[in-house]
Amino acid sequence: MNEACCPSCGCWSEVASEEFLAAGTDDDGALVPVFVWSPLWWKDSAGCPKCGAIVLVESECDFRKREAA
Repeated sequence: MNEACCPSCGCWSEVASEEFLAAGTDDDGALVPVFVWSPLWWKDSAGCPKCGAIVLVESECDFRKREAA
């Protein structure tokens, strides 16, 4: 599980990105599957789950990995 620290209130909350499969090409021009990740966002919330601050999670927050409970 990935968490980010809100720069406004200091609360650590879970973040998520969407992972999806897209088509790309290799050096020979052949189609190959490519995993694509979207930007990180607060999981299940538009802003910080604690204080509601709207921040750009990827560039304004500190991150840590935590084992799922």
